[in-house]
Amino acid sequence: MTDLNERVAIVETRLESIEATLNTHFTEDEERMDKITIKLEELSQQLNASKSFIGGVVFILSCIWAVFLTFKETIFNHVSK
Repeated sequence: MTDLNERVAIVETRLESIEATLNTHFTEDEERMDKITIKLEELSQQLNASKSFIGGVVFILSCIWAVFLTFKETIFNHVSK
């Protein structure tokens, strides 16, 4: 019976050790995930800012092109004189 108790004690010790190791890794993984989440949020904000700028540039170019097409004949008449 003593041999069985020793074996159970050894198994319990090993299980506690494994549990402690897993808890440590889990905590480290949570910290990594938090850092990744923060970086992704920063990247998302930068992309939104870039989209806004590019959208503005495209809008301005579209307006200029529309004005040019609307007054194309007038512009060519003044240039050719």
